[in-house]
Amino acid sequence: MMESYLLDVLVLLAVAVIMVALVRSVRLPPVIAYLIVGTVIGPNALGWLSDAAEIHFMAELGVMILMFVLGLEFSLPVLMNAKHLVFGYGGSQVVVTTAVVATVAYLAGLSPAAAVAVGGAVAMSSTAVLVKQLSEQGDLQTRHGRMVIGVLLFQDLATLPFLVAVPVLAAGGESMAGQLTLALLISAGTFVAMVLVGRWFASGLLRRVAATRSMELFLLTALLLMLGAAAVAELVGLPQPLGAFMAGMVIGETPFRHQVESDIRPFQDVLLGLFFITIGMQLDPPLLLATWNQVLLFVAAIVVAKGLIFTGIGFAGPAHKGVVLRAALCLAHVGEFGLLLTALSMSTGLLSPATGQVLLAAMVLSMMIAPLFVHWNYLVLHTTNLFGYREDLARQDANVERALAEMDNHVILCGYGRVGQNLARFLEVEGVPFAALDLDAERVQQAQAAGDAVLYGDAGRYSMLQAAGLGRAKALAVTFRDVNMALKVMRQARQHYEDIPILVRATNMADLEELEETGATDVIPEPLEASVVMGAQLLLLVGVPSSRVETHSASIRADQYRPLRGFFRGQATENGSYTEQLRALHLLAGAYAVGRSLSEFELADQGVELLAVRRGGIRVPQPTLDTSFRAGDTLVLYGRPDRLAEAERRLLTGP
Repeated sequence: MMESYLLDVLVLLAVAVIMVALVRSVRLPPVIAYLIVGTVIGPNALGWLSDAAEIHFMAELGVMILMFVLGLEFSLPVLMNAKHLVFGYGGSQVVVTTAVVATVAYLAGLSPAAAVAVGGAVAMSSTAVLVKQLSEQGDLQTRHGRMVIGVLLFQDLATLPFLVAVPVLAAGGESMAGQLTLALLISAGTFVAMVLVGRWFASGLLRRVAATRSMELFLLTALLLMLGAAAVAELVGLPQPLGAFMAGMVIGETPFRHQVESDIRPFQDVLLGLFFITIGMQLDPPLLLATWNQVLLFVAAIVVAKGLIFTGIGFAGPAHKGVVLRAALCLAHVGEFGLLLTALSMSTGLLSPATGQVLLAAMVLSMMIAPLFVHWNYLVLHTTNLFGYREDLARQDANVERALAEMDNHVILCGYGRVGQNLARFLEVEGVPFAALDLDAERVQQAQAAGDAVLYGDAGRYSMLQAAGLGRAKALAVTFRDVNMALKVMRQARQHYEDIPILVRATNMADLEELEETGATDVIPEPLEASVVMGAQLLLLVGVPSSRVETHSASIRADQYRPLRGFFRGQATENGSYTEQLRALHLLAGAYAVGRSLSEFELADQGVELLAVRRGGIRVPQPTLDTSFRAGDTLVLYGRPDRLAEAERRLLTGP
């Protein structure tokens, strides 16, 4: 007889795979799928999934890993560089939203403690949903995108004191304020102790473990540090996720931060999915159907309240009102940390099941409609011209057009970061005029002070490209690291100017083909260009004449790096970022291809190329179509993994 919890896990995984695939097909975040899975197959609906303690334990582990990764990513310099966004807009949004919602909840009949917990939960928006959607739209570096990211940073940090406060609020008592103050002081003291001890202990331990070159041991050590910190936090009366966050912050200060993060993320995605499933399990569909009008009312209240509150805060600042409205629409929902705080409030008895059910359902629905607000906010504001949004964009365009009116036959640099500035130095040497567009106001100010022709503007808007003289330009160079931003610029340019040369960088080989198909004249794949430079230097070091080295390098570049695009697949994690591969196929005596010629298989039509045949220890490059295969031959094939698999099947077993 199969153990019940094992059957639960099998059912859960089967349904989750189907639901995640369906949700991803409509471009919604996987968290929505997990919530639906928990609701539908949980004990309150179909009952396929029992309320097993094992599942809840894994879900709690997922929350700890989430907070651990959040600690790894925490960066004080990043916070300080955007302090007016993080602490100004973000701090005001959390404080005001919590206060307003808590007041309304108290007047509606909740206890003061429960009202504060609800206010804190509603104040949170979804980092996962917003970052993904803004990135896909190429809006992360826009004015409203930067504002949203700044607010999200503060919200993530604000989750920590709420995690400490909810259990204290649930415990109640006459000296609640004193208990809460004590808990926060204990948190601060524990954090200081962990930092002082952790910097010495964690860094030394990870350095010794890394020296063993054992990935398994390194991952186990990272998990041990995370769980050990969570256990210390629990011993002093703090929530376990808070300890995990502190451990992440400590390790984040070591040279091993990125390695730990890449190793731990797969666990985070799976176990955090279980956490959202357990939240879905708490929902009671029959009860929600009976109170559907209340749920919809709560959704409307959340969206309107959060939108209006942030709009009021933003209007008090220097940002343009249209930009504030776009950010307000993006933030007008409740995110994963809001779900976490609500679930914690329900489990501690701070919220009644009936209230918690309606609130959770409303939060889930608000998350589901959030991508729509992110996607359509520009069209809404541009069409309605609220608060002169169109005029604001027109003023930006006019400023750029006026500044570059005399410039002709120039190069437009989209982005003036490290790569953009390096390109500018090359252009200056040859006396080629250039103009750069960038959305980092401080960088633009510094560059202008130094005399560079750099202007504040969003290159993703066609009107801005026109203002920069796209019709008069010699070339367009897109230097953004974010591929979605690069694609956004290229689509705007190519839609109106088919012939202008466009140079773009590719930091990930998986993006190479899409950039080429979108209309790039030349794509500089940074990993492959680094290989060309290193290969050339290596040839020089071993005595190859410089003229021959230059010929080799020029040949590879002229062929669009094609000789370097393929690789023999191994177990390295970077393999997944490459679209083309090499594969060595050995033909045994019974293989279908033996005795047949290359022309019979039409490999080129299948998207596969035969680069070489190794026969009798001799490698024959670029075989002709009349080449006949023999038993013992090794074929070196080049193409995409799926097409290579099909070609291998045909060569071995026939059509």
